[in-house]
Amino acid sequence: MPGGRPTVYKDEFCERVEELGLQGKHAYQIATDLRVSINTLYRWADEKPQFREALTCAITFSKCRALEAIQERFDNPDSQAKLVELNAKFMNDIAYSREFDDAIGDPLKLFNVLLKEFDRGNRSAESVERIAKVLLSQITAEQEIKLGPKIRELEEKLGDKLL
Repeated sequence: MPGGRPTVYKDEFCERVEELGLQGKHAYQIATDLRVSINTLYRWADEKPQFREALTCAITFSKCRALEAIQERFDNPDSQAKLVELNAKFMNDIAYSREFDDAIGDPLKLFNVLLKEFDRGNRSAESVERIAKVLLSQITAEQEIKLGPKIRELEEKLGDKLL
């Protein structure tokens, strides 16, 4: 028997979700605003096409806002040097894994590889977190919705939010 109280879905949530996305809010913040769990948010996206469209738009808006903030932040030479350093660390993190090579282009496979390598002790939490954040910055909103359970699993293992 499932636990917790049932959450009532309202069509008005779609408009609120898009508003929050325009403000740059992430899926976790949207769930909090609607007073539901992140699992409920993703379940509604699976069950209700109108809500899935609203959440997809919200995630896209949110990512655009984040990219604009990053671009503004990295417009000076010191920040650009830091970005190059972070990119080099990221490339070093993924370079030695054959499984990563096989999973390139498939975010779900990449997250599965990350989880496996972290569980095996092959990667530090810091390395896994860096890779996951880069991956999440490059996926579409639809992919992010599909990856919801894997993202939450990785966050539980890291003890930190990725989004």
